[in-house]
Amino acid sequence: MYRTLTLVLFTLLSTSAMAQSAIKIAYYGESITHYGLKAGYERSFANPRWLYSGNLAVYRHPHNHIGMIASPEVAWRRTGKKSRMIEAAFAPSLFRYFYEGKTYTINENGSFDRIRLAGRTAFLPTLSVGFGKNMWYGRLNLMRQYPYNASSLTRISIEAGIIIK
Repeated sequence: MYRTLTLVLFTLLSTSAMAQSAIKIAYYGESITHYGLKAGYERSFANPRWLYSGNLAVYRHPHNHIGMIASPEVAWRRTGKKSRMIEAAFAPSLFRYFYEGKTYTINENGSFDRIRLAGRTAFLPTLSVGFGKNMWYGRLNLMRQYPYNASSLTRISIEAGIIIK
């Protein structure tokens, strides 16, 4: 019993010690006109090709809204001999956006009340494909926003940034 417990504890501690972690900082946007930043912290599982991370992206769609995306993510990354990398990832993201203009509602008296931080929250599952070399990387994200009006909306975004180990 004690041998098994000691072996399990040793395995967990050595796996945690071998895990690599990094910080990612990137330009994030749907285009040049919908610009923003993304930052995250990633950590490898026992196998360095499998990673999990927590990310936060903030972008601006001028004269429309400011979006925030919180994304826990699982990724597979392969790094070659010349420090070239390719990756694929999935993130069940939460999307919250705030309208840039002033939003009002009519109260019981028939006058207008301003709604602070007006906007919506949506589920935004994301599939990503990335590439890079050394600490630089680029990524293409394919997202599906639920709900969007009475349906859903496919979104595409790009990232270009650095990974600091």
